[in-house]
Amino acid sequence: MANMNQDNFILKNSRLIVLAFILLGSLFTVIGALSANPTRMWQIYLVNFLLWTGIAQSGAVFSAALELTNATWGARMRQVAESMVFFLPFSLILLLLMIFGADYIFPWLSKVNISETKKIYLNLPFLFGRNFIGLTALTILSFAFVNRRRMADQKKNERPRSLAVVLLLAYVVVYTIISYDFIMSLSPHWYSTIMGMHFFTACFYTGIAMILFTAVFGRWRLFPENFMQDNDFHDLGKLVFGFAIFWMSLLWSQFLIIWYGNLPEETEFLQLRLFEEPWRTISWLVIVFGFITPLVILLNKRGKLNQWVAGSVASLILIGSFFHLFVLIVPSLMPHHFTFGLMEVFVTLGFLGLFVLAQDIRLRKIPIR
Repeated sequence: MANMNQDNFILKNSRLIVLAFILLGSLFTVIGALSANPTRMWQIYLVNFLLWTGIAQSGAVFSAALELTNATWGARMRQVAESMVFFLPFSLILLLLMIFGADYIFPWLSKVNISETKKIYLNLPFLFGRNFIGLTALTILSFAFVNRRRMADQKKNERPRSLAVVLLLAYVVVYTIISYDFIMSLSPHWYSTIMGMHFFTACFYTGIAMILFTAVFGRWRLFPENFMQDNDFHDLGKLVFGFAIFWMSLLWSQFLIIWYGNLPEETEFLQLRLFEEPWRTISWLVIVFGFITPLVILLNKRGKLNQWVAGSVASLILIGSFFHLFVLIVPSLMPHHFTFGLMEVFVTLGFLGLFVLAQDIRLRKIPIR
């Protein structure tokens, strides 16, 4: 009984910390939006919006992938994945809030001249309209799939395989559009034919890392005793290892195409990020955290089975994913001015707090069994 009371006390204090993160994040968001340099706030807002929305969506995508492949090895960890989906309704609100910062996010609105053809696609009402409709459809599909899958498990109903197919196809289409609108359009004269695949693969990879991170550090507080077994961590570690290689292969493909094409409008994008400080250091940090670390540590079976090691690798991947988006977005808006201070920290903590709160609401409503 004493241990149970202590656990409840810790969880209650944790919720207070989460609420404090949200309040501080909201405060710094407002302060940044009203400051003399609103671009600084809105760019970190965009980085976090893409990061946490992608992680949340990957929970439903992970579960749908297991459903389509008849995979039984992920039955326990899919419950962790599905708990992340509850952030998606919040992301719709966060998307609409970006309308207030559009002038500071999108250079093509005022700072950069674009062709009349591009203006047909790049205009504010159409941009936010298509993304809001796409994310709303994905949110509805995700919740419908998760609920039907749970009902199928409980009542032995028909498996929602058709819904899983629709969800995965919609994910690819919508996240390709998001990558074009919120990453590629920030450098209006640069384009990439594989940016969509690059982005939705990175989101899924980050989501798997978040599942591993939650499974490791939630094992003692959130889940029933012995909920996750060693073979679960081994399987999840192999999945993270595989996607680290696939993610890096897409980065390399992107680099190779631009490097050998040697077109000025394309190479400028790489030149800034790979050869000019501080972006070069950040780019290498992304590669070390997102590829080299999981490749070296998770190659060994012991690295996958040691929960603290696997959880630490997952945390580094999450940090690397954050800076991956950071180095894709920020140099396009402020190429010669790098700042990372309290503004960036607290806005990020605000998003983190909101994500954890959404996951906590789901876990209290539908506990993991």
